Amino acid sequence: MIETTAQTIYTGISTNPARRWLQHQGHQAGEAKYLQAYPPQKIILLLPLGDHAAAAKMEALLKKLSHQQKKNLAKMMAAQSRPYLKQWKLAF
Repeated sequence: MIETTAQTIYTGISTNPARRWLQHQGHQAGEAKYLQAYPPQKIILLLPLGDHAAAAKMEALLKKLSHQQKKNLAKMMAAQSRPYLKQWKLAF
């Protein structure tokens, strides 16, 4: 999940989060149209799920949450150790 400069939350899936982040920032082709209107500010949640089907199911569940529920989930997950973030070289 990505928080935008307008404080909205964008939710999506990718097999390569580092590449997708660069796309969303406009450094590579393929930026989401939503993020063209609401530029990304920071990644607030990154979940490695193993396969596309699992990621799509999780995305659908996350999109049903309210804005506050998404922020609470991201805050709760941030409190836990997330060593996989170093793998993607993404900073929060």
